[in-house]
Amino acid sequence: MTKKTTKAGPQKEPDPYALRRLVKPDFVHVCMENQTLYRVPGVIPAADRLALINALPKRLSEDMKAPFVDAVLLDAEGTIKTRFDQRAQSIKAEVNEVATQARKLLIAMARMQPDALSIFEAFALEVAYYSRPPSQAFAPRQTEEAVAIRQKIGQTTDLTKTAFDGPSGSGISKLWDVVQDVETMAHVTAANIAPQRGKRPGDFLSKAITHDAARQYKLRFSTFPPLTESGWFAVWLSDLGGKLGHPFSAKQAATALAQWRAYQDPAGKVPG
Repeated sequence: MTKKTTKAGPQKEPDPYALRRLVKPDFVHVCMENQTLYRVPGVIPAADRLALINALPKRLSEDMKAPFVDAVLLDAEGTIKTRFDQRAQSIKAEVNEVATQARKLLIAMARMQPDALSIFEAFALEVAYYSRPPSQAFAPRQTEEAVAIRQKIGQTTDLTKTAFDGPSGSGISKLWDVVQDVETMAHVTAANIAPQRGKRPGDFLSKAITHDAARQYKLRFSTFPPLTESGWFAVWLSDLGGKLGHPFSAKQAATALAQWRAYQDPAGKVPG
């Protein structure tokens, strides 16, 4: 007689985050770390700065050459420091994931039946307002698991406390609004990201440096810079890119210049 064996099903791994408050990333630091500019000793060596000044045409005002180059370098430094190294497709995918998960949370909240909502609201109020250990008013009704969760999570934020400062049902209603706002923000962000096939983060950096330099030229010299690939300005911009450690060709500069010039006249009346 053959012994019958039963096949064991897949073992479910325990959630490593169960009963544990997720560590909040330092979002402020992450957002600001690429926006701190350093002006000492400068974005490029002094000799390179002087070379850029001397390479400007003699017909330009001598008094404006150094201020122009310094303004261009300051803009370029800010652009390089805050550049996007992540591809647009990847950024869009991550933002869309936030929108998707926010929508799932809204659907789950909307599906809660009246009894579930009442119980959720009651204990949400307890979590929002009272410090650990759980208050005596609710402690006798709480399971050991609930007490353990409270002890690990601790205090809630002032935002949550404010949300539950109102009539029954107002707390979860306000939380709904916050989640829906997150979904809206994610959708708007994703809609403003337009990945272009073959475009790399560096291409957008070259374009930004060129546009800023053209703007500074118009501001300092009260006229538009030459736009053609063979013109001195496109060549000068290419040299600027090389000195900044982000080389791009005069052709790339000319393409970006034509774009910038078109932006100056939305009606499309670009003089020759």
